Amino acid sequence: MLHDIQHEVEAIYSQISDSQDWKDMTWLESQADAYRTTDKESKDFEWRKRKFNQSNLAKIDGHTLVAPSSESGLYGLVIQLVAIKPDILPFEILDYNTYAGIDVIVKSDRTAPIHQSKLYYCELKFILSKELNHSFRNLFSIVCWDTAIKHGDDITDITGETRVMRIVEPGAAGEYTKYFLDNPAAPHKIQVYVLRDLLKERYKIEFRPRTDKEQV
Repeated sequence: MLHDIQHEVEAIYSQISDSQDWKDMTWLESQADAYRTTDKESKDFEWRKRKFNQSNLAKIDGHTLVAPSSESGLYGLVIQLVAIKPDILPFEILDYNTYAGIDVIVKSDRTAPIHQSKLYYCELKFILSKELNHSFRNLFSIVCWDTAIKHGDDITDITGETRVMRIVEPGAAGEYTKYFLDNPAAPHKIQVYVLRDLLKERYKIEFRPRTDKEQV
C-alpha cells in the first residue's frame, strides 16, 4: 500500500516537473535571481565608486597611496608600502589569513632563511580599541591605521589579561613616536605600529582629499 502511494506521488511530481508551466516558472525564477544579482552588483559598483572618490591620497616615491577605511584596506596599504620601502617595518610578512586567528605570520630577520628564523604573530587592526579579540601571549606586534587608546589606557585580551598603552616621544631626529602595550610581568612588550603617524613623522607623508582630476 505504501509503495503504491509513493509510486503515485512520484508519477504526479514527474508530470508536474516535466510540464511546460513548470519549466516556464523555473525560467522566470532564474531570471529574477539574475536580475537581483546584477542589480545588486550595479548598486555595489556605484557605492564603491563613491567610496573611491571620498578616499584620501598621498604620494611616495612616485607611487599613489590610498588611506584605508577597513582592515583589508590596511593590509593592501602595508603590502604596497613594504614593496616601496622594504625597511618600513622591522619584519617580513610570510603569510596573511583573514579567515580565522591572528592575521599575519612574520619573521624578524629578513636576511635569514625561513628554516633558520623564528616566526611570530602580527595582528592588523584598522583602529586599535580597548578590547582585543586575541591573546597577548602569542602576539609579537600590532599594525593599525590609528589607535583609540591613549597613553596610560588599558587594553584587555580575550583571556582577561590587561596591558597598558605606553606612547614614547621620539628621542632624536629621524625617529618617530613609539607605541607599546606593556605588562611588567610579561616576557616582552608588544610594539604597536600606528601607520598614519609613522608615515607622517618618518616620511612626511600626509593624506589629502582627491582633486577633481582624481575623481572617477
